[in-house]
Amino acid sequence: MATTEQPTLDSLDRGPDVDQGPALVRIIWVLLAISTVFCAARLFVKIKIARKIFWDDVFIILALVMGVMHGVCITASQKTGLGRHMYYIAANPDHLSNTLRVGFYSFAWAFLSPMAGRLSFCFFLLWVTGENPRIKRWPIYFFMVLQVVVNVASVAVMYSQCGKDLDILWTLWKIQEVPTKCWDPRIQTWWGYVSGSLNSLTDLFLTVLPAVVVSFSKLTWRSRIGLMALLCLSFLAMVASIKKTIESKVLSEWVDYTYDLIPYVIWVSVELNIVIIASTIPILRPLFKRHGLSSVMRRNVTDSRDPELAPSTSPYDKTRVRTHASSISSQEKILPARQEQFTITRTVEVSVSHGPKDRNLVHAALIGLPVD
Repeated sequence: MATTEQPTLDSLDRGPDVDQGPALVRIIWVLLAISTVFCAARLFVKIKIARKIFWDDVFIILALVMGVMHGVCITASQKTGLGRHMYYIAANPDHLSNTLRVGFYSFAWAFLSPMAGRLSFCFFLLWVTGENPRIKRWPIYFFMVLQVVVNVASVAVMYSQCGKDLDILWTLWKIQEVPTKCWDPRIQTWWGYVSGSLNSLTDLFLTVLPAVVVSFSKLTWRSRIGLMALLCLSFLAMVASIKKTIESKVLSEWVDYTYDLIPYVIWVSVELNIVIIASTIPILRPLFKRHGLSSVMRRNVTDSRDPELAPSTSPYDKTRVRTHASSISSQEKILPARQEQFTITRTVEVSVSHGPKDRNLVHAALIGLPVD
């Protein structure tokens, strides 16, 4: 957010006093409302079927919470002028200072929210791949680490550019000190291009890997194509990330920062919400299938009607069945039937436990993917 040009009031753009702020705020909160609905549906499906939430759900909730924090910061900044030309805001130095300061705080959430969303989908893919020997899991771990490193570094670069004198960036009378106390402002744009490219690369990986996983399955090609359409939605996040990366050029410009930054903020919001929605849609598949939830629940619990005749040795079994049947001696079989009727008592005790393979079973069952 450091600048290549230090503005004076006379140098600021005196274009028409257009306010983009209200439209920006509406876009942000409409997108967040949609993401909230998707996340609520996701939690409903998980709790209904698995009776618990997993790490992918925790990270998607974090992504949504941080997205909301981004929206709160932008809304507060808009109240004091974000979306208008700086020339008109600068008439009240306190308003300009508050606009820049609160808007500056929003960058942390802008970096961390999509990171958490991508980590959620990475956890999901780790469990969907399960123990499939044809799928290497180390690339997933690599991109998870890459996401943390890149986006935490983005926060560090943004908030350390002026050392302890960060208030220089939003205090009008200190603006002239920027060249002597802050980094070259072009670093922000350069790093924006680098981090944006790596985030887009991660989205590309999260688009290709599900297609590979589905192609190895035993589903029909028609089913594979449908499943790929659900799992490869990270392509849309990649498009939004690329567009946001292009808009990063404004990070080193100051002349009309409060007005020129709006397209970048819009694409930040679009990206983080698409990441949340794209990571959630595959989980919602049972809601759109006839008897979807009940069928997944039946599939998720192995029910052996007679374990003595058909014992199960699958490592994926979650159900322990103990059957106690009364025995009939051979002597009773050859004696004539008595008037008193004897009943055969068969007691079946079923207990459902969550084993180490549960997360693989649950997530594969949710999307209709056979477990090898």
